[in-house]
Amino acid sequence: MGYRRGMPGALLGLILALATAPAAPLANSLEDGSLTLPNHPFSRWEPAALRFDFHLPQTAPKNRGRVQEPRPLPTVETVWEQDSIRYTQTLLATRWQPGPLWAPTNVPPRDALLFVRLAGENFGSDYTNASVSLRCHLRGQSLPLALHSNLVFTAWQGHTQLVAVLDITSGTIITTNAGSLQFSGHMPPGTTGALGIKLPLFPVAETQAFTQLGFLDFEEERERAGRHQAEPTVLIGMGKKKP
Repeated sequence: MGYRRGMPGALLGLILALATAPAAPLANSLEDGSLTLPNHPFSRWEPAALRFDFHLPQTAPKNRGRVQEPRPLPTVETVWEQDSIRYTQTLLATRWQPGPLWAPTNVPPRDALLFVRLAGENFGSDYTNASVSLRCHLRGQSLPLALHSNLVFTAWQGHTQLVAVLDITSGTIITTNAGSLQFSGHMPPGTTGALGIKLPLFPVAETQAFTQLGFLDFEEERERAGRHQAEPTVLIGMGKKKP
């Protein structure tokens, strides 16, 4: 009996199409500043996107778009203004280990990370307060957050999960409210402050979070993205309304 070598053309075409198809976004950014992470470690237990809210102004953004200069970066920036505070949320897709950001196949590495930077600037002439928060939702339910040093944990159906690693500016006031974390500061005119939130997209050991994620610097990661981003892959989707 004879055998035909190779595979049928239709099947080969399907495999090639799947191999070259762009990967789904690692995160989806909405106009109100909230995020959904469809590939978060919680997907091991619950097939639903994890959503983060930051209590940013609910007015329409003054500016919003992808960072294109000096070259397209895996970054989305949104700006709001409220009560003489200019809030800027910058999202950067990166990784917490050295090396190029992404392989040509667009398959995210196991150290994939979404770096969220929330900055506030007092552009007025008076002292004023600025505040943001960190809330986590799954299937419409608010997940309780607990802060230990600079690590944020939550729990779901008996499972404890590292959610984020924080970079907190000196002088920031941290409070808890109904399971969320709130960050505030009293800002003189012309001053700025920022909060860094590192969201690993795959499980990370607590010791790695302390030693490797804890030392990641936002500006250094943005510079690395400019050096190594080899193709204009859409790693962060952009939407208008909450799902």
